[in-house]
Amino acid sequence: FFPSEGTSTMSSPLALLLLLMGAAADPLREAIMGQTEAQLVGIADRVGIDHGVMQGEGRLEALRKAVFEFAQSEKPAGVERFAWDGTPLEADAPAAKATAAPATAAPAKASSEAQRRLRLKTSGQLRAMLDEFSVAYPAGASKEALLSLAEEAGLLERWEALHPPQKKAPSSSGGMADMLFASLDRDSDGSLSREEMAGLIEKTNAAAKAQGEAVPADFFASIDADGDGRVDRGEASGYFERMMAGGGGAAGGGGA
Repeated sequence: FFPSEGTSTMSSPLALLLLLMGAAADPLREAIMGQTEAQLVGIADRVGIDHGVMQGEGRLEALRKAVFEFAQSEKPAGVERFAWDGTPLEADAPAAKATAAPATAAPAKASSEAQRRLRLKTSGQLRAMLDEFSVAYPAGASKEALLSLAEEAGLLERWEALHPPQKKAPSSSGGMADMLFASLDRDSDGSLSREEMAGLIEKTNAAAKAQGEAVPADFFASIDADGDGRVDRGEASGYFERMMAGGGGAAGGGGA
């Protein structure tokens, strides 16, 4: 949910808030573990995760993994990222200078990050990928078989070069609000109290001070637009929308 471009248009408090929301793997994991399957499906739909292939007894675990790794993938360059199993994800590769590989070289095995992107493809997308590059596959092949063929042929980078991935809605204000609630709404009542946000605000203020940035007088009040002492999804979305538009965080509400 952290945009890969244009971050400079956001205020420092917003950038720090989002960074801290995704930086610690354990709190985010705990928050995701506390979500029901329906709540995870709602988040997946909002941020554009394809969950149609997640079926059967492993569906809930697959949803948890997809939401967690999506949040990790949206961290800015240079911030450590983790897979659901706790292993580090490969950092974004720097822009290539590179030397051309020999024409006869076998396709390189996909990196862990490329494997993650490949596994998010539906069976239909994998078949389309294989068809486009004339890679044969058995009729009725399982998704795992299609994945294996696509990986062995090194198709993902070639496919993405021809079909650049679209930036998804996660960097939208609604997607950011969803991830904020998934991380902090411990009692799942659909609103955030000052107490639920206290730890995040403390870390945000400390990070701002460390970087020489101004610390908001009352960060919670700047999100709590109606001053009722609770932040609902509409208020959180409105706050992120103002920040993304460069309009500042003041919402006009009183502190509680």
